[in-house]
Amino acid sequence: MTGANFDNDLKYSEVQAERLDRYFEANGWNVNKVSLSTDKRGIDRTMTKGDQSITVEYKSDRSPSTNAFVELFSVGDMWSQKGWVWTCQAEWFVYHKNATDTVYLSRTEDIREAVHRWANSNRFNIRSTWNDAGYFTFGLCIPLPVYGCHAKTKTKLEG
Repeated sequence: MTGANFDNDLKYSEVQAERLDRYFEANGWNVNKVSLSTDKRGIDRTMTKGDQSITVEYKSDRSPSTNAFVELFSVGDMWSQKGWVWTCQAEWFVYHKNATDTVYLSRTEDIREAVHRWANSNRFNIRSTWNDAGYFTFGLCIPLPVYGCHAKTKTKLEG
């Protein structure tokens, strides 16, 4: 079975996070990376713009599908844990879909509320993917137009 490659995914995520940082900086935000302990709480960046200060989590999806993958939980041989949609402590969530180079900026709480509706609607499939770090990740596959309805902003990522 093929699936995610942790080292490759980490490198990809770091490159995309740098692109997202540049995007927000070009739009007037002062972007700050966080400590490892803060990152483990589901906060990738703190950002300030004037008097406004926010916390942000980044997810960059390089699959060619036309869906957003909303991670619900992961399962290993002797453990399981909640997915990012439940563990993220950032106020804002940035979902970057590489296939279209589109950035969706949403309030994390709005995505959580939508997940309850999506899961209960029976309209969207729960899928799994194997990660070569030794676990399965399960999530909802949400068509991008549906996911985008819950974003405060949607824009193309240039550069």
